[in-house]
Amino acid sequence: MTAQPLWDPEFKRLKGELALRAGLDTEAEDLFRQALDNAAGFDARPLALRAATRLARLLQRRGEAEAAAALVEPLYRSFVEGRDLPDLADARTLLEALASSTGKPAHRENNA
Repeated sequence: MTAQPLWDPEFKRLKGELALRAGLDTEAEDLFRQALDNAAGFDARPLALRAATRLARLLQRRGEAEAAAALVEPLYRSFVEGRDLPDLADARTLLEALASSTGKPAHRENNA
């Protein structure tokens, strides 16, 4: 068994982006899920959040807002610093949009 390089989650996510642009939603979803799983294996939360946010946007587009929020919110909440960084800001914007579409309250910020 060969060890996967640390950049593998980002590579899978980028392949998912290409599949999505080609209209291959199922393949894109599979690649985003692989990226998320691989990032979790490395304990690479920023890469996991990036993959989860992209997968959640795909789920949102399919009308699965609650599943999308459930995917992103725990990862987003695990960050107590850097909320102004682009990936975290993107996740926050998505969570706010998901909250308004489901009628559920938006996430609460961790005030650590």
